Amino acid sequence: MKVQSKWIIIFIVIFSVTTYWSLTYASHDTDGHLALVDRENNETENKNPVPVGEEEIDQDDNPVPSYLEELFFQNDVRIGSQKEELFSEMGVPLDEGMYNGGYYYSYDTLTYFVNPDTDQINAMAYPGEALDEVRWKAEEEVLEENLKFAGENEMDGIWMEIYDWNQYDVMIERIKAGDSPFYIWLMEDSLFLD
Repeated sequence: MKVQSKWIIIFIVIFSVTTYWSLTYASHDTDGHLALVDRENNETENKNPVPVGEEEIDQDDNPVPSYLEELFFQNDVRIGSQKEELFSEMGVPLDEGMYNGGYYYSYDTLTYFVNPDTDQINAMAYPGEALDEVRWKAEEEVLEENLKFAGENEMDGIWMEIYDWNQYDVMIERIKAGDSPFYIWLMEDSLFLD
């Protein structure tokens, strides 16, 4: 019993010291705020001035990347990049072959699809099993308002949904409607829909 109480006391001491230190540190003005005095009204106002030559950053100009951007823009290879750019950036693919009249090249979690007529990447696919489910749910809620198509892909026998996203389309493949994603695709706009 003495061993347990010893650890509890140690925990309480550490917790108390760190809490005290955090609160005293936070109470000091260490972030560069200045107290400006309005002499006419005898009022003091805290301001965080912008250094000369620097502009304030509007949060709308620098948004946090969406989960889709993190999934598909992991490197400099994009929809529209040439096949040679893909090989130069990513090296030798783990797998390659033909799919729906085009070529595919698989690397880790991303598979790139190339139009054989232009040698340009026209789609990328990310496996559903590699998704962060919590982050994906939030992203999927944002996509819902931009639904272009939902229905069965009779050729592959799976359910698919196509959403408009920025200048691309996002396709979610599911084994059946309502299931977790099987694959998430980023495609050039209207690749599968005319």
